[in-house]
Amino acid sequence: MKDKLKSIDKKYLMMFGVVGGFFIFVVLLIIVFSLISGGSLSYSKIENRMVKAAKEYYEENKELLPKEDGEEISIDSNVLAANDNMKELTEYTDEDVVCTGKVIIIKKGSNYEYIPSLDCGKDYKTAFFYEKLLGDLTEEGDGLYKMEDVARPGNAVLGQDEDGYDLSKNPLLYGYIYRGDNLKNYVKIDDTLYRVVKIDGNNDIMLVVAKNNARGVFDDRYNADVDQNDGNNNYELSRVKTSLENFYEESDADLQIKTKTVAKSVCVGGRSESESATDGSVECQKVLHNQYISLVPAYDVMNASLDTGCVTTSSKECDNYNFITSGASSWSMTGNTENTNTAYQISNGLSLKRTSLTATYRYAIYLSKYTLLSGGTGTEKDPYTVK
Repeated sequence: MKDKLKSIDKKYLMMFGVVGGFFIFVVLLIIVFSLISGGSLSYSKIENRMVKAAKEYYEENKELLPKEDGEEISIDSNVLAANDNMKELTEYTDEDVVCTGKVIIIKKGSNYEYIPSLDCGKDYKTAFFYEKLLGDLTEEGDGLYKMEDVARPGNAVLGQDEDGYDLSKNPLLYGYIYRGDNLKNYVKIDDTLYRVVKIDGNNDIMLVVAKNNARGVFDDRYNADVDQNDGNNNYELSRVKTSLENFYEESDADLQIKTKTVAKSVCVGGRSESESATDGSVECQKVLHNQYISLVPAYDVMNASLDTGCVTTSSKECDNYNFITSGASSWSMTGNTENTNTAYQISNGLSLKRTSLTATYRYAIYLSKYTLLSGGTGTEKDPYTVK
């Protein structure tokens, strides 16, 4: 019996010895691998480390933060490392990977947004949304075009407005615009689907909501020109502007879209039915500054059409091969210069309608150029997502 128990004890000892030896081997393997890899982190973790370091740095140096709403600054990763907020980037990567990095800080109201920018050459680069979109640039068919290759010039001379703002340098006049109706320009944010309209001269991204159930008048105040409550087509004083601003201000402050939007000097000038210019010089003779939400102006609607027959504001061909004109009738931001009680609806191209009539509010917003891409292919079923 004793011999039998000794035999069992030996078996258990051997088994524990094997298990213990294997455990020690695994631990040694992990240590060796860690030494070989240099303790490298994933690139997303390095970006997170940079943001954490920047927040720690500015918690100790609050006087260096941006003072004005929308103002931005940046801090290099080497500065953060020198102040012991993080290690040098070489400590986080494999020895054959060379990276540079910075963190961009933007003041958003009473808050600050921290955006990492990491460049490791061929190995990795932080994916900004606008850079992904610019990779699909085209010169024919459906796709993203340079504005200068599309827009027809007008005769308007853009000088300074009453605030001293140089109208000719408005970034909404420049950049790139999507054209056609078979496009991969869908993006989903906060469970809301949008279409990318264009990338402006500042690389900020203009979006229009793909579908919106909110409806209303452009304006329905008393109009002395027609002696009735038929409304006025001055967007600056309109009901639709008030409705859009209320919607934006009353939206949850924690919505992702509100942390990503930037203010623009939107173009609210009117145009005639026979106007052919699509470079924005007509509508952008008058702007509203610091607008986070608005509507799509007429010239963007016209430029989005691939039909060569879309030559004037009233051309019905502007409805063809045009993603912006799909869906229910909606208000544009543009009034008629030939009377005061009609504005252009996005319907059958652009159609003049009395401002007191009802149409959908398909609002436009502007994403910061620092918005990061997180996934998606841009189709309706697999829209882009951002972070």
